[in-house]
Amino acid sequence: MSAYREEAVMELTQSVESAVAGMDWLKPTDRAAVDLALTYAARIDEALATGEGQEVTKALYLGPHLLNTLRALGGTPAERAVLASDKAPEGKLAQLRAITGGVNGEKKRRPPRKRKAEDIHPAAAAAHT
Repeated sequence: MSAYREEAVMELTQSVESAVAGMDWLKPTDRAAVDLALTYAARIDEALATGEGQEVTKALYLGPHLLNTLRALGGTPAERAVLASDKAPEGKLAQLRAITGGVNGEKKRRPPRKRKAEDIHPAAAAAHT
């Protein structure tokens, strides 16, 4: 095992624990996501510690999942920038919330469509009259 690998053993779990400790915006309801991130990190650390090629490869597939979990918790630089800014979030979810009135707002409903059979298929409507 290389010197770097010896130092890296268990570092990912410790890094995640340290990062989560610094996320003062987390609430108790975020615990499941935190546990998931720690589980991913521990599994990756465990595989790296054994050094078995196939197990290491399998565990490294958890890397993107770990990153996505940290992103969801606000644990990446880009997500922290959004949290720190006064700028409204962007993306599909933000667009949908704007249309429907936001998370806590009243839903904005469009008026019901006025559909008549003759508007859809004039010949069929004439046959039924």
